Amino acid sequence: MSRNAIITLIVICIVMIIAGIFTYSVLQKNTINENTKEIFKAETEDFAYTDLAGNTVSLEQYLGKVLVVTSWASWSPFSKNDLTELNELASRYNKEKFVFIAINRKENKEMADRFMKTLPDLGNLLVILDPSDHFYNAVSGYAMPETVVFDTQGEIVLHIKGVAKVDDIKKELEILVANES
Repeated sequence: MSRNAIITLIVICIVMIIAGIFTYSVLQKNTINENTKEIFKAETEDFAYTDLAGNTVSLEQYLGKVLVVTSWASWSPFSKNDLTELNELASRYNKEKFVFIAINRKENKEMADRFMKTLPDLGNLLVILDPSDHFYNAVSGYAMPETVVFDTQGEIVLHIKGVAKVDDIKKELEILVANES
């Protein structure tokens, strides 16, 4: 084999490797994290997430967007402020690209409704009931409230155990916006 043939073969191999790496990275960007699908998949014969009106909600439909999810409960002294601040933050972001979700921890509809009536309108949040505490357990919840930010691929990019600082969430969202550009 001539020297030119060997050089050509090496160049072809390098190009193929680069093409393979590029293809893999593109596929990764368009693939949702399987662990997140499991976290969000709570529908079984005995249980499904519901909204306050009692409608079944599939959190999986929101994968592919940036998700900000906070766990709350009426018994938590921090939930009122947490939900109010999160609702205000949600009002600043494009609803086509960002979803802000408030998941109630293991309370019945009546208790959650009663608590929600003590708050201002939270129209920028998707309020979900989780009577089995599936979400909180799936993200290894430890404190109350807890806020988890998922990127568009379903990767957890921020997990705040305890009271969230809106500036910390906002900073992470701005990083995600910059990375999407």
